[in-house]
Amino acid sequence: MAISTRILVAGLLLFSVACGGQDRGGDAAPLDAADGTEVTPPPGVPIDLAPFARLAAADPVLKLPLPWPREAEDAVAAIRDDHAETAWRAPAGSPWIEVDLLPLVGTPVALDSLGLTFEDHSLTPAAAVLLSPACGMDGDTVPWPLPEVALDLGQTEAGCVRIEFDAPEPFSVAGMSLVSSDRRIPPSHEGAAPAAREIRHPRCGVVEGFYGVPWSWRERSDLLEHMAALGLGTYVYGPKKDPLHRKEWRGTYPPEFLDAFEDLAARGASLGVDVHYGISPFVDWDDEADYATLRDKLLEFVTRGVQGVTLLADDIEVDVADPVDGAMGAIHAEVANRLLDDLRMAGPTLTLWFVPTVYSDQRLDKWEGGADYLEALASLHPDIAVLWTGTGTFAPTLSAADMERVTGLIGRAPVIWDNYWANDAGDFFTGRVLLAPLDGRATDLPGAIDGFLTNPMIQGALSRMALTTLAAWLDDPATYEAEAGSAAAAAMTPAPAFAAELFAWFNGANNRSPGFEALKSTIAKLLPEIKAGTAPSPDKVGYLLELLADMATAPLRAHGSALDPDTADELVYPLRKVRLEGETGLRALAALAALLGGDPPGVALDLAEEALDASSVCRFEFSAGTIESLLDAVKARSAEDLGLSLLSQAEPLPATCSVAATWSWRPFEDCPAPNVSGLVGATVEGGAITWSPDRAGRHRVVTTCATDAGWGILIEDFICGW
Repeated sequence: MAISTRILVAGLLLFSVACGGQDRGGDAAPLDAADGTEVTPPPGVPIDLAPFARLAAADPVLKLPLPWPREAEDAVAAIRDDHAETAWRAPAGSPWIEVDLLPLVGTPVALDSLGLTFEDHSLTPAAAVLLSPACGMDGDTVPWPLPEVALDLGQTEAGCVRIEFDAPEPFSVAGMSLVSSDRRIPPSHEGAAPAAREIRHPRCGVVEGFYGVPWSWRERSDLLEHMAALGLGTYVYGPKKDPLHRKEWRGTYPPEFLDAFEDLAARGASLGVDVHYGISPFVDWDDEADYATLRDKLLEFVTRGVQGVTLLADDIEVDVADPVDGAMGAIHAEVANRLLDDLRMAGPTLTLWFVPTVYSDQRLDKWEGGADYLEALASLHPDIAVLWTGTGTFAPTLSAADMERVTGLIGRAPVIWDNYWANDAGDFFTGRVLLAPLDGRATDLPGAIDGFLTNPMIQGALSRMALTTLAAWLDDPATYEAEAGSAAAAAMTPAPAFAAELFAWFNGANNRSPGFEALKSTIAKLLPEIKAGTAPSPDKVGYLLELLADMATAPLRAHGSALDPDTADELVYPLRKVRLEGETGLRALAALAALLGGDPPGVALDLAEEALDASSVCRFEFSAGTIESLLDAVKARSAEDLGLSLLSQAEPLPATCSVAATWSWRPFEDCPAPNVSGLVGATVEGGAITWSPDRAGRHRVVTTCATDAGWGILIEDFICGW
């Protein structure tokens, strides 16, 4: 399916949900024939739902010696990308995949077929498929003895598909399809070209220049759409892990890659966004034959409609024996100038940009010939822009004054290559989601540069969220406020309230690890009271309980939200970290309540330790040391009766739950206003929680309450049906 078609299908599916997907009638209702009898409506256009549904699976095989999986390469989300080397690396035993359709279409739909693509068919295990109205519910089980052959589902209706394997040894799933012709799902078609956008910042945007698994074509197309909406006009393709971009740059791309890039360039042209193909040939540049190879390779992209070419010479010093000096700079400038002349024969308006080996003040000072190298670049054609990261590879601040030195050497204002959100450094070991709003960029910087590109996170969907704050700063640097930038970015997402929480939880950038500032400050204020042996303030405890409750319900709230599937995929492991830290804190406070009533902590401390141990093998960083400090302080307390206790539970959770059926529940004795997290749309009155489930499937509710007599904590997991 062409990129534009796939994106349109996603939009149509989301439109279906917004416009009444919960209604189990609609287009699927029987039609009346002329004689008044009911007839079955014809099927719609077959649509593969796998790219858009929520995916979950057993954790993949670990790549030793690391104690955790590599999500982008080995987790179930890898079956959605375009990379042959990534797959779900399933362990032996009874691994499973679960495909939840309800956040996508709102209701069970008739399914045509299910297919899997395996890396090695000799390792294909037998399987069984559970088709149920919602995940967690009972349903019909269909044997699948040969999963390498597509399974005919015979129009069986389901809201959840669970594939359970019987695997004597590990295996790998590289792709999946789940086809439906249900008329409740709109058909796909190309549609009209999108309307022209106002590109306010034509030389600003994104460079996909990180180390790690490159983005998928769908992610890139989504990025162009988002950039156009923000008024940003340049995207540069240059992922280091694409071997034909760098290590094997002389090689030719397969036709399907070139076709996809042509689609991407056309998509960009329709939106007003220039698409650059980037290539890094100087890792082993040799002779005149190399120039012809490079020129001819780039001409293929020019004839396919790319609006620009970016020539990269960054980070080549480890691959070449030649010194970084004026001679190297002269060679780079000569190649770039020749390319511009030759490529403009095919594309007269083509833009050519250059990323130098000396791309920061730090590198300028590192090499004796650094200044000579940059001075040689002054011979570049005036139309060729030079990219620059600033004072260092990761520059916490950038100002007009920082640009004076490089501008003088290269004879032009640079285009900034900003690594503010880049998280590829060290990602092989630990993971960081960096969602701090753009900051540290001075109001006078735009007047001293020729453009601004950000090289963001490996996570493409989360990068789009952060990118919104760059556009806000570019629109008005003088009045830009970082906090307001985050609020505006959250408001642009399909789930603004939840996105605002993400910005708060992962408030980090390249110069600081992600941290939840409200959590850190609240625990810091509470610790002296815990350590002093006094009864902590109910207000402080209550606020901390609310923060922890929202953390403990984060994964399921994300799962059921309107977040796009790529964002949901990227959040699975980071939000596991958030959940486990939240559970650790809740259990620690439960133990503290018991201790302050003169009782032993019971199992609460054991549960807190279990959650913290599980958190320690989730590689994503999150407010490092914060929850540990709370748990350590509680463990250091002795039991002492200060008149406090853990509040008693008033009523059990209602025994049944079904969509649109309202239930009421009073969680605590003597608590007039419990806090509730995890139940969308719930109201609290007179100590009781009233709620009408918004969707079927798995839910989690965390209720808390803090009073002068103590505090209460309840964590309940349950399933809602139809």
